[in-house]
Parts: sequence; C-alpha cells; structure tokens
Amino acid sequence: MPQITPEMKTRYVTRRREDLEKIEVALAQGDFETLMKVAHQIKGNAATFNFADLETTAIQMEKAAHDQNRTACDAEVAAFKSWLATQAA
Repeated sequence: MPQITPEMKTRYVTRRREDLEKIEVALAQGDFETLMKVAHQIKGNAATFNFADLETTAIQMEKAAHDQNRTACDAEVAAFKSWLATQAA
C-alpha cells in the first residue's frame, strides 16, 4: 500500500466535506440513488485511508439509502457529520 501523507489525508477530508453537501441535498430531495452512490464512493476510499469508522458509517449509509430508510439515512448522515467534526479543518 502506498504511503499516505498528511497532505493526502487533508485533501481526503476536504473532499468528504464536499460530499456532505451532496448528501444533504440528496437527502432533502429524497434522492436515495445519489445518496447510495456517494456513500459507496466514501466506503471504497475510506478503507484506503484507514478510516475504519468512516468506512462502517458509509456501509450503513449505503444500505439505508438502498432500503430508502429515511430514519436510518438521517442517523448515518449525523454519524458522518460527527466523524467530519473530529477531523482537522
């Protein structure tokens, strides 16, 4: 596995903040397909950056979106926001 630099992690977190905007718009519009796609992308690259907790959240968010379970989606988006809050700006 290639060496992950602090700068790479910073860019990664910045991109996830952008994903949060997409997720919130999709959720507000009931667009579970977009939510599922974004969660799938997050899941895939969270593992690369060794963010196991984010990977778990993304897996659950993807499943909730697939099931069109708004309550579960809300909970996973809240978990995603909490994860982002723990990351350096």
